[in-house]
Formats: sequence, structure tokens, C-alpha cells
Amino acid sequence: MEGADVTFFSRIERFIERAIEGLFRAMHRGPVQPVEIAHKILRVLEDDKRISVFRIYVPNEYVVSLSQGDMARISVLRRTLGEELSEHVLRHVEREGYYLVGPVRVHFIESPSLQDGEVRVEGSFVEEVAEAAGDAEPTIVAKSTAGAKRECMGENSCKAEFVVEGGRHSGWRFPLGGERVVIGRAGAGDLVIDDPHVSREHAEVIFEEGAYALADLGSTNGTYINGRRVSGKQPLRDGDVVRVGETCLRFRMLQ
Repeated sequence: MEGADVTFFSRIERFIERAIEGLFRAMHRGPVQPVEIAHKILRVLEDDKRISVFRIYVPNEYVVSLSQGDMARISVLRRTLGEELSEHVLRHVEREGYYLVGPVRVHFIESPSLQDGEVRVEGSFVEEVAEAAGDAEPTIVAKSTAGAKRECMGENSCKAEFVVEGGRHSGWRFPLGGERVVIGRAGAGDLVIDDPHVSREHAEVIFEEGAYALADLGSTNGTYINGRRVSGKQPLRDGDVVRVGETCLRFRMLQ
């Protein structure tokens, strides 16, 4: 009951806030400002969040409707503004510990029913569909000269490895030497996981003073060691299970 009461009063509070804001806007109408759009997007994000068993999901795609005049004013900045607003959403999601079902995108459309200074935002959950039919599991790629079977030599001799647990890549191994390894969804990463829940540069493995450590790189959905979310730089110990997105990697020491 306590949770329901909080939700009810939150809705009442947002209703009053919108009424006051609408009255203020009617009295002081002018061109819409980007900060107003950002405020409305986060409001929709909070209003439309979905609570599952273990996670809280929020919309990842937003359609911003503007008047003809406001649309013309932001036209030259539309792409840049869209990227900035997407980053604004990602930072809020990370700060609150929410989850996304796909990449964040912000679209702008013109609405003849709106006047200058008025903004309407709609959010939706849009999952990123795998290109190959039936390919529901993440694809893992080792970015190195010899791929997953690369050899570690000299100062970068193999001292540890990640072993994938579960799924069609179960048992796949990625050797770790003395170099920095970036885990992410972007092609520039060393260990690439094609998973919409993984950020472009999600986490990094560092070898310092004879020991390995793992650090999150500001990912949207977080990095976990043995079920605990990583904050800052955390040491890796033999047998630890690292989770990025939907992929679990067991850390094994070789030396």
C-alpha cells in the first residue's frame, strides 16, 4: 500500500505542476528552449517507467512535437540537439539505475495543433532487433590480430582469461595479457559484444601492479561483479563472474 500511496501522490504532484506550468506558459509565451524539451522528456521518462521483477525499465525513444515556428528555429540544430538530449537521458538513466531495451533516440516532428512555445513529448519502448532471424543471443567478437585465439607474448603474456558462461558462446575464451582491454558494443572495443544492453564503450580491464581490475566506463545499464554493480575500479579475483548486458564472463587466472 505504501508504494501505491507514493505513486498516487506523485501523480497528483505532477498534475499540479503541469497546471501551474501551463498557466505560466500561457502568460509568458515565447519560443521553446532546449532546456524545456529536456525537462519534458525526463518527465515522460518517469511517468512511463515500467517496474519488472528485478529492474525498472524506461522508454528509449522519444518523439518531440513542436509548432511550425519552433521547428523552423531548431532545424539547423536538430541533429546536435537530438544527440545532446539522448545523452541527457542516458545520464539520468545511469544516475537512477534504470534499464533500457534499446538505444536512446530523440525525434522531432512538426504539429499544426501546437503554438509557439508549446511542446508535446511521447515516449515508447523500442527493442533493437537482431539482423539475423532467430539470433536472439549476443554475438561476441575478439578484436585482435588473431581473434579469440590470439597469442600473448612478452610483457603481454597471457596471465588470465575470460570464459563465456551460458548461451551459444558458452566456453568461448578471451585471453588477457598486460594491456588494457575495452569491453563494449562499438567496433573500436577489444572485446565486442553485440548486445543492445551493452554500451559502445561499456567497461575496461586494467592490469596494474601484478593484478587485474575492472572499471565501468559510464555505461547505461552498469557492469556487475558477482551480482554487485561496479562503482569505480574494482579488483578482479579468480572465479569472479562479470556481467555486461546479458553476457556473463568468468574471470580465470592462468599464472
